[in-house]
Amino acid sequence: EWPPYVPQSNSTAGPAFYTGVFKTPGINYDTYVKFPGWSKGQIWIKGFNLGRFWPVRGPQQTLFVPGFLLSTSVLNTVVVLELQNAPSNPKVLFLDRPVLNSTYSFSLKDMK
Repeated sequence: EWPPYVPQSNSTAGPAFYTGVFKTPGINYDTYVKFPGWSKGQIWIKGFNLGRFWPVRGPQQTLFVPGFLLSTSVLNTVVVLELQNAPSNPKVLFLDRPVLNSTYSFSLKDMK
């Protein structure tokens, strides 16, 4: 039998699921979701896996959200699995265009 888990702190580190709901403003157009302050993970909207995000590796900073997933009549659910460190104020942003302009550079020294 496993002992009950008691969190040691209010840390945002480590794997964790974050959930929320949002309402669209009466439209369900295609959109893009951005992850300000998040590290690395997966996102689902209404149970549909949009994919993996890893903003520091780039160049893709947003994920495509097909309009047919978004409901204009009921609340939409969002689930984010953060694998490393969540921001202190976790949120996602919906944009009207993708952000693809970030790159990550490294050298062979970084691989040691």
